[in-house]
Amino acid sequence: MFSLNENVGIKIKDVCIMTWDKSAVTVAPRGVHALVYREKGRASFECGGKMADTFRGDVFYMPANMEYKANYPEYNRVYVIHFESDFKGNMDNYSCTNGDAVGALFRKAADIWQGKDEGYYCDALCVFGEIVKHISAKGGTHAHKEYPPSFLKAVEYMENNFALPRVNVALLAYMAHVSTTYFRKLFQDKYLCSPSHYLSDLRFAYAEKLLSSGKYTVGEVAYMSGFNDVKYFSRKVKNKYGVPPSALYKFN
Repeated sequence: MFSLNENVGIKIKDVCIMTWDKSAVTVAPRGVHALVYREKGRASFECGGKMADTFRGDVFYMPANMEYKANYPEYNRVYVIHFESDFKGNMDNYSCTNGDAVGALFRKAADIWQGKDEGYYCDALCVFGEIVKHISAKGGTHAHKEYPPSFLKAVEYMENNFALPRVNVALLAYMAHVSTTYFRKLFQDKYLCSPSHYLSDLRFAYAEKLLSSGKYTVGEVAYMSGFNDVKYFSRKVKNKYGVPPSALYKFN
């Protein structure tokens, strides 16, 4: 759990507002800790073999010098305090019953930092202390959730090989050494969506990139992005975007 005492040094480096569209990313290690208030959206994280989910109104702590994977299934808007510290801990999520009050403290810290009035650093540090007091009293939740290594390897295989038509839920469940039903349950729990939906999103994103390049026909794009049936691909594109892939191709 993230907490402060007389033995922990803190130096705030930045207080900012950040947004993300729906995405899945890997973040390289960085030299600052991050304390995050999620005003909108939800996300899931994997760091050092640990899993954590975070939702609107939660406060999330990510330690410094850690590579992590982040999945944002929808638009996210957050307030972030980046700081240096000798504190050593694991990522954690704090589901606060007084989330609006904590959010107001983050917004206050951001206003102070961006205003840069005289004495702003001391004021921001005081607000930071109030935030930590709130979450220390609450304790962490949703954190340190572990998943079978075989499951994580199967998901990684999907992310690296989604364009292969043979990649489907049955194959991934087989690789994870679990039933398809249990694989879907694990996946929904971690990524907040079904594995089929996640796989389709990966394929459609790649198909859009290929279409926008103007180098390939609709048929070529279908096969290159993992759809082995051009008619099925065209129908799914029209359902998703309201126009056939040929129209989507022309507009790019």
